[in-house]
Amino acid sequence: METNNHGLEEFEGIDLTEDNSVRADRMLWKIRKLEEDIYSYEEKKSETNEFYDLLIGKKQDQIDHRKSLLKTHLESTGKKTEKFSSGILRMRKRERISWSSDDELLQFSYANKIDTKITEKPVRKSIIKYAKETGDFPSGVTVESVEDFSYTTHKVTTED
Repeated sequence: METNNHGLEEFEGIDLTEDNSVRADRMLWKIRKLEEDIYSYEEKKSETNEFYDLLIGKKQDQIDHRKSLLKTHLESTGKKTEKFSSGILRMRKRERISWSSDDELLQFSYANKIDTKITEKPVRKSIIKYAKETGDFPSGVTVESVEDFSYTTHKVTTED
């Protein structure tokens, strides 16, 4: 039996020697339970704000820890999406653009006959289109590749 279970209660007494998918599904299940606790605390919060803020913070810390473990798991599989009975893991890459000043963007737009707004602001969508077509970016603009990780838990419905 594997003893390195990251100290997470959902793995106590479970043999984790083989399937990492089982671990990921259990972590998603636990995250859903923690989210349900947070929701319950939010409803009770009006009574004693500070107490519930502390509880919510602790639960959120647990979610954040599990989220980083789930991200590592998804990266190790090489998949972009993985579905489990307790939720879905997703990894997506996108570009984040850091814009230079409006003055520099206006000069670039004028020089390259790119649309500007009447308020004399550069039309960033048009600049992006132009830059993608020509590969020519205005000075002061940087483009970085950003990787986002997200998860979705399936909510449990209960009947009273």
